[in-house]
This record gives sequence, structure tokens and C-alpha cells, in this order.
Amino acid sequence: MIVSERGVDHYRYVPAYSTRLNYESGTWRVLPSDSSDPMGMVDPVWTESNWDTIRLRVYTVQDAAFDRLVLLAGITITVMAYLAIVLTRASIAKALKRD
Repeated sequence: MIVSERGVDHYRYVPAYSTRLNYESGTWRVLPSDSSDPMGMVDPVWTESNWDTIRLRVYTVQDAAFDRLVLLAGITITVMAYLAIVLTRASIAKALKRD
């Protein structure tokens, strides 16, 4: 169960079986693994879930002017930080300078 803003969403898992399982004469048997597949990729096991209702959430995209404003603010902060570093280094170098 997943608790969301609207309440509780219910879900049900569907069992997933390996492709290496073999059902013969009323019993399940695991087939031997493939020796040419050292990573085990030949035998993937998938899980599925069935949801009660399918929903779609649509999000709005902000205006391009907002993106430009964020970019300009980022560039401004970067330039100001660089200038602060340069000025701080210069003042420290001047304070430590010995004639």
C-alpha cells in the first residue's frame, strides 16, 4: 500500500517466474544455468504490478524568461565569487608582504 496526498493507493503484485523454471508432470524443476553467461543476464526475473486506476500527472513548464533569469543569477554569483577570491588574495598578499 502506498499512502499519498489523496489517501491510500492499493496495488497487487503479479508473481514473476524465472525463465529457467520448467513445469513437467506436476512439479517445478530449475534448469541448469548457462555456462556461457557468467553475469546471469540470460535469466532475468521481472516483477509486475497491476494498479487499480491509471493516472497521469501533467506538470507545467516555466517560462523561458525564468530560465534566462536563473542563468543570469548563476553567472553573476560565479563572477562575484571569483572577484571576492581575487580581492581577498590580493589583500592577504599585501598584508603579508615584507619590505
